[in-house]
Amino acid sequence: MKKPYWQGVFPAITTQLKRDQSLDLEATARHVEALIDSGVAGIIFLGSLGENQALRLDEKRRYLQAMVEAVNGRVPPSAAWLRAAPPRPAATRATPKKRAPTV
Repeated sequence: MKKPYWQGVFPAITTQLKRDQSLDLEATARHVEALIDSGVAGIIFLGSLGENQALRLDEKRRYLQAMVEAVNGRVPPSAAWLRAAPPRPAATRATPKKRAPTV
């Protein structure tokens, strides 16, 4: 078996979410486009921290399918697939807090 060879920049990107905490696949795809246009060698999706722990299995599948389509073979995608805790419904995820106005 040939050993994989990694060379160049492979950023681990964040999953973009809408205000209601649902997946924002379009915003994440735009992020992917900007990274590819910037010359990255590959992209890592669903890193081992953060949203990978919070997303349900069906969300992870939809996300990865959409991101493989966004990459469209131009760079190699890589993804972590973790399930360290039981899945939580989207409604129980933390909601963003409003920031106090700056002075």
